[in-house]
Amino acid sequence: MEIGYKLALFRKRAGLKQAEAADMLGISRSTLSLYENDKEQLPVSIFVKMADLYDFDVYDVLGVNDPSESTFTDEEALMLEDVHEKYFKRRAEKAMELMPEGSVVYGESL
Repeated sequence: MEIGYKLALFRKRAGLKQAEAADMLGISRSTLSLYENDKEQLPVSIFVKMADLYDFDVYDVLGVNDPSESTFTDEEALMLEDVHEKYFKRRAEKAMELMPEGSVVYGESL
């Protein structure tokens, strides 16, 4: 499955139309369409914004465990690592909200 197709699925899951998402990302709708159809190279900076907006893990979508070991520049790898960590922090916070009061996590009561 191509990355563009996955991005379109995540956008739809987030309940956004192309025009809405493009506006929030600071790009044109036609540019977003090109990214979603894998017709244009997606800049890492936009990919990171999409991950925050659509709430997905960049490592999972890219199929990598460590972007510093791939073809990304050091700056791009740091951006990806940052958004990856934010994603898991949000997930952990949501999980904590769903746990019943008095639950024990790693030996600590909630």
